[in-house]
Amino acid sequence: MSEKIAGAPTDAEERAKIEAQAADKAQARAEEEQQVTQARIAKQQAQALRREEERARQQREEARQKTEQAPKVEMPSSPATTANSRAAMEEVVALREQAEKERDRLQALGNEYDQRLRRERERDRVSALRSMGALASLTDEQLLSITPDIDPHSAGGKAQLAEWREANGGLFVVDEGPKIPTSSEILEHMEVKRSASGLYDEKFLAKMLRDNLGGS
Repeated sequence: MSEKIAGAPTDAEERAKIEAQAADKAQARAEEEQQVTQARIAKQQAQALRREEERARQQREEARQKTEQAPKVEMPSSPATTANSRAAMEEVVALREQAEKERDRLQALGNEYDQRLRRERERDRVSALRSMGALASLTDEQLLSITPDIDPHSAGGKAQLAEWREANGGLFVVDEGPKIPTSSEILEHMEVKRSASGLYDEKFLAKMLRDNLGGS
C-alpha cells in the first residue's frame, strides 16, 4: 500500500492547479484573439486613411496639371477659391497626422503582443523545467538565462529540454525509487518470539526471510 509523501500535493490540488493553468491559457488565448482583431481593424482604418490621402493628392496633382495647361489669365484670386484650397490642405494635414498616430498605435500594439507571447513562452519553459526536477535553489530568472530559448510545447521543444537536462544533471533533483529493505533490516525492527511449540525461533524466521527476500 503506497503512502502519501509528506508535503506532496494531493490529487485535488494537482487537478486544481491543472485547471487553473488551463483557465489562464484560455484567457490568454481570448485576449490574444481580441488583440489580433483590434489590430486588423486598426490596420484597415489606417489603409483607408492612406487611400483618402492618396486620393486627395491625386486630385491636387490633377488640379495643378490643369492649371499649368490652361491659358494664364491674370485675375485676382477669389476668396472662395482660396478658402477651399486652405481647407483642402488642412484636411490633408489632419489625415496625415491621424495616419501617423494610427501607425504608432499599431506598432505599440504589436510590441505588446510580442512581449505577451514571450512572457507566456518563458513561463511554460520554467514550468516544464520545474516538472523535470530543476533545483529549487535556482530562481526562475536563472533558469531562463541558462536554458535554451525554446518553446516546450513546440515540435521537439520538450525533447530539447530533456537533452539539456541530461547534459546538466547536477541542476536537477534525481528521483530515486522506493528501496526494498533487506531481511536483516526487517528483523532489526521486528519483534520475534519463539513459537509455543518451540519449533520456530528467531533463526528459523531469519532464514525464511532471507530465502524469500534475498540479502543478508
